[in-house]
Amino acid sequence: MKYLGIDYGTKRVGIALSDTSGALARPVGVLKNTAGLIGEIESIIAREGVESIVVGSSEGNKVQRDIDELVGQLTLATFLPVDTITEAFSSMEAHGAKGKERMSARATKAPEKPADLDARAAAVILQRYLDSKSKKK
Repeated sequence: MKYLGIDYGTKRVGIALSDTSGALARPVGVLKNTAGLIGEIESIIAREGVESIVVGSSEGNKVQRDIDELVGQLTLATFLPVDTITEAFSSMEAHGAKGKERMSARATKAPEKPADLDARAAAVILQRYLDSKSKKK
């Protein structure tokens, strides 16, 4: 089964895909969060043969309402199962060791964000989900 992972942001949305066995996640790209977002995601789903969607959730975060709305829109638009899993620290994990140091230092100037960070965070979110499914077996 092939999965699509999403790291939702108010400006950018990270996208990741699993392999066909549903075991490994890889970053794919970053979409701008515009009115056409659902259509772009639907195109990826059709092109890649996605059978299930995983969205990073952020309980207690101000964007959770937007994430819930996205989950509802994806469910209606795609008729695919849409699951959520916590996205806590996914961006930090996607940054790697140097990113953890930069992010925890909280310098007066925010660290530069790599262009593909949202896609890598989506891959972290998706891999967490895939790992949790394999542990249940």
